[in-house]
Amino acid sequence: MKKIIQWMDDKLEVFIGAIFLALMVLFTSLQIAGRYIFTAPFPWTEEMTRYMFVWMVFISIGYAVKTGEHIRITFVRMLLKPKWRLYLDIICNTLCLGFSVICMCEGYKLLSTIRQGGQTAVPLPIPMWLLYLVMPLGFLLVCLRLIQSTMKTIQDIRKKTYESEEMGGKA
Repeated sequence: MKKIIQWMDDKLEVFIGAIFLALMVLFTSLQIAGRYIFTAPFPWTEEMTRYMFVWMVFISIGYAVKTGEHIRITFVRMLLKPKWRLYLDIICNTLCLGFSVICMCEGYKLLSTIRQGGQTAVPLPIPMWLLYLVMPLGFLLVCLRLIQSTMKTIQDIRKKTYESEEMGGKA
């Protein structure tokens, strides 16, 4: 069980992204083949590719947070001493967490509204609420990654790992 959780922590977003990318290439190729070889395009491939792209983007936001590649103002950060960078990271993570919680809640409200309507995707026999599920799930993943990042930063402050950076990388 511990190995599964560790794998999910390390590779879940990358795995999902790779699957979606491979399927997007496959569906786009089917669309091209249908259009030029069979002279009858498959209408569902374009729609499915679009939804997969949206899912891939929302899942990738969590990965960007995990790797520290999310939006931040690096210029201001570079002006600070390493210890103060960590405190700034905690403040930024807290603000991003608040924004992510709001987006997750609003995404859930939108999902609930769409689910009550019973709408399905036009060329696909998929309920629209399944397609909109990505917003609350994606931002839940972002929240979890922000909490992980903040906990790691707090540990770095407690262990004083920034001191080696202040001395030019010498411990």
